[in-house]
Amino acid sequence: MSFQRPIVPAGTAARADLARLGHRNLIKFWRESTHWGQTGEFCETDRMLLFATGSSALPGYNGAFRLVPDVAARDLLDASDDFFLSLGRGYSIKVRDTGEDDDLRAGCRQRRMVSFGAGSAAMALSGRPPAHVLPPGVDIREVTTEADVAAFIGVNQLAYSSYGTPPEEVEAMFSRPAGLLASRAVVSVVARSDGLPIAAAQTFLSDGIGGIYWVGTVPEMRGRGIGDWVSRAATNTVFDRGGDASILQASPMAEPIYRVMGYETLYRYQTYVRVPPANESS
Repeated sequence: MSFQRPIVPAGTAARADLARLGHRNLIKFWRESTHWGQTGEFCETDRMLLFATGSSALPGYNGAFRLVPDVAARDLLDASDDFFLSLGRGYSIKVRDTGEDDDLRAGCRQRRMVSFGAGSAAMALSGRPPAHVLPPGVDIREVTTEADVAAFIGVNQLAYSSYGTPPEEVEAMFSRPAGLLASRAVVSVVARSDGLPIAAAQTFLSDGIGGIYWVGTVPEMRGRGIGDWVSRAATNTVFDRGGDASILQASPMAEPIYRVMGYETLYRYQTYVRVPPANESS
């Protein structure tokens, strides 16, 4: 996929535009993700999006966004309760610290939803970072076959299990490999060392920018700069396809790494989680 008419003019993307488009990219990414798992589905109106991915067990991979700012927090949360609880799932709500979501934060707290983790930084980069010269025996290739998808899944199963994501839930997220391969807005890459998959990353293209997702390195290869390599490769994919900026959501641990690469923090997300009904205390 290449951008025909980027919304953000090259070199002139304002922070406010990047913040708006970055949030929109995140919304579209999660909607697209519902096509990659056997049990994925979404419900969308012109006012809100409710997305359920292939992972039914983890609320973080199921959630809701309002698509226009005048949607009341109560309406979004009521719709989320109806949709997800009918599926037997929990869900998550991402709240920005820009002031736009203050009512949504209050609504989540009023319903005693759990604030999950330390939040993430929405970061943006408007220029191509220099690519590292890979050491002998290491290459980074685009995912184009179901075997490549299997390698992508395998890397992220090992990578994300370190953060508490069960390997079977990563597999469930991508249990329709044909759906991932058919996503024209997605470019996934896998880094291999002497043929063995060691790291992966994904780029999602929309609205003249690209979002970086699913960056992971197998635990035994961490600390060698490999995550940096695949992040740069994914970022440069945005510019190779004619985009004007790259965005991502970084954990507190990863934020300094991306800052060295040139990314700047625009705002922060906090995630609120509604646990699945089976996990609620009676």
